[in-house]
Amino acid sequence: MVKLKTLITEKQELNAPSIKSLAMLTKVNNHNKARLELAKIMKVKQLVKAYEAVMVLHDMTRQMNDLAAVREKLDRMLFYYAKNKYSNYDEIHGAF
Repeated sequence: MVKLKTLITEKQELNAPSIKSLAMLTKVNNHNKARLELAKIMKVKQLVKAYEAVMVLHDMTRQMNDLAAVREKLDRMLFYYAKNKYSNYDEIHGAF
């Protein structure tokens, strides 16, 4: 599992334009890009690299079904970190 440096701090709130952007990417069926953007916003470099790799493999194979299990594992990490970092996690998760 990717380790995220954590400090005991008050949860932040992800701004509405960012959440709207994530929702728009999902709406146009660009789910991988939406996840990549959230990883970038949170500055989790390992997840950024991992989602970029998934996107490259998806582009090469044109087959997301075979990559679904990998993305699910990454998603568990991504959303775990988002839930711990953002007070408006439910809005963020709802964008997906």
